[in-house]
Parts: sequence; structure tokens; C-alpha cells
Amino acid sequence: MKIFRLQLFFFLITSVILVCAGACQTLIGNRSLSGGRPNPLRTDFLNQADKLVSKSDSAFFSPDKPKLCAALRGNGDKVLAHIASMAGIVERYGVIDGVAGSSSSAISLFLYESALMNPSIWNCGGAPCDEQTVRARLSFQLKAGEVVVKGFLNSPMIKQALDTQNPSNSAEAKQGEDFLKYGFHPKTRGLFKRLKKRIIHRFAWRIMSEKFYQFTAMSGADFVNRELLGEVEDFLIDLPAQKRWEMMRALNALDFNNSDISILFREGVIDFPRLFRKVGIVADFFAGRGKAYPKAQMAQILGSKCVTEAFGKSWSEFIASSVGKSCENTIGTVMRNYFNVYRNSAPIANTRLNDPIGGALKSIVPVSVIVQGGVEKVQKAYREYKLLYETNLPDPAPGHFEAAYKAWTDRTARIKFDLDFENEILYGYWGRYSDLKNIVNSWTPTDEIKSQKFTPLGVMAWRDVLLASPVEPGLSKINPLKDTPDHRAAGVSGYMAGGWVDLHPTQVSRLMGCEKVIFVTREWPEDNEFAEGLVKFFKIPEEKRKTIYDINDPNSSFNQSLREADAIWCTNWGQFKMFDLQPMTTQSFHSPVFSRAGDDPLFSRANPILQSYKPGCMPIERKS
Repeated sequence: MKIFRLQLFFFLITSVILVCAGACQTLIGNRSLSGGRPNPLRTDFLNQADKLVSKSDSAFFSPDKPKLCAALRGNGDKVLAHIASMAGIVERYGVIDGVAGSSSSAISLFLYESALMNPSIWNCGGAPCDEQTVRARLSFQLKAGEVVVKGFLNSPMIKQALDTQNPSNSAEAKQGEDFLKYGFHPKTRGLFKRLKKRIIHRFAWRIMSEKFYQFTAMSGADFVNRELLGEVEDFLIDLPAQKRWEMMRALNALDFNNSDISILFREGVIDFPRLFRKVGIVADFFAGRGKAYPKAQMAQILGSKCVTEAFGKSWSEFIASSVGKSCENTIGTVMRNYFNVYRNSAPIANTRLNDPIGGALKSIVPVSVIVQGGVEKVQKAYREYKLLYETNLPDPAPGHFEAAYKAWTDRTARIKFDLDFENEILYGYWGRYSDLKNIVNSWTPTDEIKSQKFTPLGVMAWRDVLLASPVEPGLSKINPLKDTPDHRAAGVSGYMAGGWVDLHPTQVSRLMGCEKVIFVTREWPEDNEFAEGLVKFFKIPEEKRKTIYDINDPNSSFNQSLREADAIWCTNWGQFKMFDLQPMTTQSFHSPVFSRAGDDPLFSRANPILQSYKPGCMPIERKS
């Protein structure tokens, strides 16, 4: 029944999007795009000066030759595992002064850079802090991000929504399941119309929170478009069968096993601009921005025994003591006061979302872009999907849902989308001009596929980066690459399809000048369902899939990336759900490390050291 509660919630939210699709949004097929990977690459625009944030907004600018860089593998809804891992790395090895990551890890890079910029991390009573103090303060602030999630989880609305034993929740879930499948029959329509406003509001506000919590660790209720909720209440029961069924499919998001090519064109269930505005508020707090930022209180907290007591411990281990619990209450109050000011107000003028990627910290974020002939294929397939979607189907009779639903999915499965992976998908990278130029000049194309497809895209604001790389197929329909001066100078236009193209970005980390690279990943990192979905939707030839993802092939892109890293931070986040917050962050914080050079002066003192072979955390070496 729990899954039906989630489905009903997403049905309500998706219906908001679908009801307004024609009037509220420019559709994907309305914009004519063309372009492709230039040959040779256009790189003159990389000669311009790097775009750095205002000196008054940052206490840190990463050096030209970073000593320690972290390359992060995306991990979906487990962003806090990244944050805990980076806190552990900072404590053990030092400040991370260069980062790279795609998909959800782009969110983690953004938050880490935000914390690093805060003057309170670096200022000790008017004088520069020593290195150990900086590391302790930075790690503490990163770990304290867990307080945001716990505050959300303990809210009355969320507790009520997560009460799976509540019999009324189960009854409502059954109603929602029946509606999605069969619609409302004439005998029940009148009753539902009288009750619908109360029922819909109760469903929306009680069921919404669980899935949004899993994905964002933020306040899910804030992502409901209240203006459009009235339209949902007016038209909900009249939605035709095929639209309800597409809502059912959208609820499964990344269920690639049961999806077809329509997943690339179906509206997602999350309002990403609103979501990332909330992430931006957390980033602004981390960076110490806005008039409401409590400088004096945070300076007192960061100068107290809270920081020294938390060192060496995960957040849950720290708050097990009376000192830790008191510190959590104090910083929780400070955070809530800050968030309450900005939750419903306009963003601050210098919000972190407007900062350029790489503004303070050397950063690289990849994205896939469909280009050249693939652009027309996207538009043609979308038009075909839209025609099917707008052709109303009758509600199935009781007991005949399965046959009717299969007939519908068979129709969408016949949409033709034969993308040429070799020539119609490029691997785009955002970052500082100087770093992208170094990569272009140093990364000679080889049999490693990323070197063949690497394309510099220049600089974008973090707001736009977050709306690109983390938004994988299934979470949203594919959207046009934003038209910017840098993209035009690069000669690239097309459609963005998420950051899956470089989930192990150790090479670009090295080539942007990093002295030491540590790769943050998990055991058994190949997500077979996700990989198979990519093969199916983007027409990746089987031999190419193996050269990219195969963890057992020593020549695969994955193993080449592992060999490029000086150390590998081996988490086990794959075994946790987002609700397993404390064990997940504790394991990530204390993860064992594999060092390829046993006598490395930095990583040889790793503790704990990875003692036995862990697939995905140790490279398979080429045979001599």
C-alpha cells in the first residue's frame, strides 16, 4: 500500500504539470535547434579571463595547482553520503581545493564550495586560522547539513505522511490506485465531486513528503504549484486514461526496466527550479551570505568545543553525547531562523545560485548533449509521442486494465528514435576557462571514449548547471541546452540528457592541474538497470557499453579512471535508502581507502585502509 500512496501523490503533482502543459510551458518541439561537436574543437573562447566571484563573497580561491582534488560519482538521492565523505576526507587529508562530478554529485560540489567560501571557516578572531582549525570547522559545517534533513523528517506533516500503519492512508491509496487504472465511473463521480477538494488536499499534503524527502532531503511541500492545484481540482476526474497511465509511469521515474523511449519525452514529477532554489538557500547559509546570516552566532559556534568534539566522528556519533546534542540544538535553531527568513522571500542579491561554476573552487561538471542529426530525431519523436498523448482513450472496464494498459505501452514503444551514439551525442564539460583549456591541450583522444567526446562548454551559473547535469532521463523530459555566448562560441547546441556521460571524472580532475586525486565511489558501482536503460534509449552499441562501464574489463573507461586516481574512497551507500540517514552518513564518513601507491606520503597513512578486493573500489590492472 505504501507504493500506492506514493503513486497517488505523484499522480496529483504530475497532473498539475499535464493540465497546464499546453498553456503554461513552451514545449520541447517548438524550438528548432541544430549543431554538433565541432571538428576541430573551437577553443578560442577559452582564452578569456576566468570568472571568479567577488572577493567580498569568498574567503577562498583554489590555487592554480591544487594539492588535493575529489572526483565524485553520482549517487541519486544519497547526496548526504557525498557530504559525509568529503567531511571525512577533509579531516584525514586536508582541504579539498578542486572537484569534479556529474549528475547528483554536482549538487554536492556546489554545497562543498559554498561551505569553503564562508569567511567564518578561515577567520579566527581577526587573524587567519591555522590549517587544523580550518579543516575542523569545514568538516563540522559539512556534517551539520544533516540537521536540515532531520528537521524536515521530524516535522508533523512528514511524520503523518510517513505513518504507513494509518488505516486511512491505506484506504486513500487504494482509491488512488483504482482511479489511476480505471478512472471514476458515473456512479461515483457525483460523490467525488462533492468531496474532491478535501480529499485532494489531504492526499497532496499527506502523501507528498516521502518521495520528495528521498530525493531532495528538503521540504517536499514547497514543490507543489499552489496556483495550479485549483486546476487539478477542477479537471482531475476528467483526465483521460492515457494521461493517467503516463502519470503512473512517471511515478516510477528511473524504472528503466519497464520503460520505453517515451521516458525521454514524458514530463517529470519534480519542479526542479523550485527544488534548487531551496538547495540554494542551504548553500547561501553555508557560504555565510545574506543579511539574515548570524555571523556572530556562527563564529561563536565554530569557535566552541562543538567543533573539537565533533572531529573524528560522524554527526550521529557526535550527537550521542550530551555536548553533541546541545550543539545540534544550537545550530539547528540558528539554521531554522535563517531558513524562515528566506523560505518565502525573494532570493538574496548575491545568492550562490548566480555564482559561476568554478568561481571560488576549481570545478568541472559534465553533461550529455544530443547534437547534429540527433536534434531532428528528438523533435520528430517528441511530436509522435505528443500525438499519442493527446489522443484520448476510453476508460477500461473493471478487470480489463492490464490488457488496455499494455496496448497503450505497446503504442509508445513503437516510437522511432534511432540515435547515432557515435556522432549524435557529445560529452560537454563546464568549468573555468583555464581548466578547460588545460584539459583540451593535454587530453589527446585515445581508445578511452571520454577523450574522444570531450567538448568544453565554458562557464555557466550554478543555477543552470544544477538544472542540467543532475536531471537525468526519467526525472524530467530532455530539454534544450541553454543558449549562451560560451555555447555559441563552442559551436554547440542541442538537447541536454543528464550527466551520466562521466560518472568517474578522475581524468579531468588530473588534467585541470590536481596534484592528488581521490575518487569517491561505492562498491559495485555499475547500476545495471541504469546502464541497460542508457544502452536502450541512446542506442549505445554493446561493445561501447562494455568499454565504458564494464568493471571486469581492465581497458574499460571505468578501470582507466580508477587507475588515474591516487586513492579511492570506497563507500557502501548502495546498500542504504535515504531513510537510513545515520548509518549511511556514518559509513560514508568512515569509509576505507584504497591507495594505488602504498608509499604515497599522503594516503599511506589512510585509516582504515581497504584490506581486501572490493569490485569498483580497486582497478583491475592490465596484464603485462
